[in-house]
Amino acid sequence: MERIVFNSDGKSTQYEMLIGTSVNEFGCEICRFLPCGRVFILTDSNVAPLFLEDVSAALRAFGIDVLSIAVSAGEENKRLETVQSILAFLLKGNASRSDVLLCFGGGVIGDIGGFAASVYMRGINFIAMPTTLIGMTDSSIGGKTGVDFCGVKNAVGSFHAPALVVCCTDFLKTLPLRELHSGIGEIIKYAVIGGDSILNLLQGGIINNAALISACCEIKRKFVEEDEFDNGTRRILNLGHTFGHVFEAASRFSLSHGEAVGLGLAAAADFGEKLGFTKCGIAQKIVSLLREQGLKTNYAPYCTETAAELLLHDKKGDRSGIDMVFIKEFGHVFTHRVSTESAIAFLNGSCKFRGIIHE
Repeated sequence: MERIVFNSDGKSTQYEMLIGTSVNEFGCEICRFLPCGRVFILTDSNVAPLFLEDVSAALRAFGIDVLSIAVSAGEENKRLETVQSILAFLLKGNASRSDVLLCFGGGVIGDIGGFAASVYMRGINFIAMPTTLIGMTDSSIGGKTGVDFCGVKNAVGSFHAPALVVCCTDFLKTLPLRELHSGIGEIIKYAVIGGDSILNLLQGGIINNAALISACCEIKRKFVEEDEFDNGTRRILNLGHTFGHVFEAASRFSLSHGEAVGLGLAAAADFGEKLGFTKCGIAQKIVSLLREQGLKTNYAPYCTETAAELLLHDKKGDRSGIDMVFIKEFGHVFTHRVSTESAIAFLNGSCKFRGIIHE
């Protein structure tokens, strides 16, 4: 079992990420957070038939009392109404601050469960147990929680770090191919940030590739520790997400998050090359990587009027512009403020952006 310790710069938030093979390895670790409490498991309708009974039995074997709820799977259920049902589940079970919410599923479960934990009783502990590649390599760490609202991705949320993150690579064996591809979209983002070492690990395959998961998490750990609340250097991790979130929402969430991030990477590289920020050929290298991994490469169908409107709601922007992450080359990325008009013009296929960049 591998341990990665997250410790924020303010030293107020510290937790561990454990990477192993089977859920049976982690019972003792979970018991550390339950001196007298219970585990309330939150999962979804996809994961519950596959693993809920096994996880519940593994916890009960350590004398842990378990209650569970399975909500409907899918991004379309990442909304306040679902959070309300989770809060009702906790309240009906008389959950207290000595209890723990175990978020057992993909990125949606982690986001809505973490958000519910942040507001129930003004905050209770939660443990993240991701079952997807994107959850293990990215979304389960860092403390960002939230829901989609009025068609805008993650418009409502909070920062609430998990007490523990538990990654069991066995869960990846049953993951549909499209979900694996979704995780690879985020992994390619880390490859652009961290350099070719991630790409070399990716060649070794995904299943049981603890080294690949660990390498991605180590990159994220450095940024999260330095900037827990996403006010500065952590924004580097938004690479591919400014356009990616727009494409995801413009598709009415028919694109998976990782697919959208992959397209966002391609768009950011294209935009950067047109602005002179990105070395010539980097965009094509990213497109080739996406294609090799079976991901979409054409973002044009998602550059709609709706997409331009959605860009106005970007959390990294204000009236003076948007802080976007650009790529100079693999291993060298940076943030730069551009006018919202220039980004919209790019999405609209215009060349007008050249004269209206914020220097």
